[in-house]
Amino acid sequence: MQPIAQNNFEEFVHRLGKPVWRASRTVTWHEEDDLYFVAQACTRHLLLCIITPAPYECDATLEKLYQRAHPLRFMGLPVRVYCRKNQDGQMQIIGAIAISQTAVNADRLFALCRALRHLFA
Repeated sequence: MQPIAQNNFEEFVHRLGKPVWRASRTVTWHEEDDLYFVAQACTRHLLLCIITPAPYECDATLEKLYQRAHPLRFMGLPVRVYCRKNQDGQMQIIGAIAISQTAVNADRLFALCRALRHLFA
């Protein structure tokens, strides 16, 4: 990650005010109601994901999220929403946004986290 983007990301992590877990270039933190976030620094972008346990009717929930995940709601960034099984075999719903390194700053990351929380509410 570029030094400016790295500094902006570190400012975001510092301002979170929550315990974070770091593993290599990945940072994870828990939110309320079984929501947690993962941010991973990649070569050219930052990947920001929200993860929650999937309800019994995963397909219906995904359809609702697809309808609500319009790029205009996320500052023009497309949101990928999908289901997967975790290591324990439980289904999870994930919303993921890739942010260009040139666009990484603490305020924008907070706004994107709020928008993802609202999408999954």
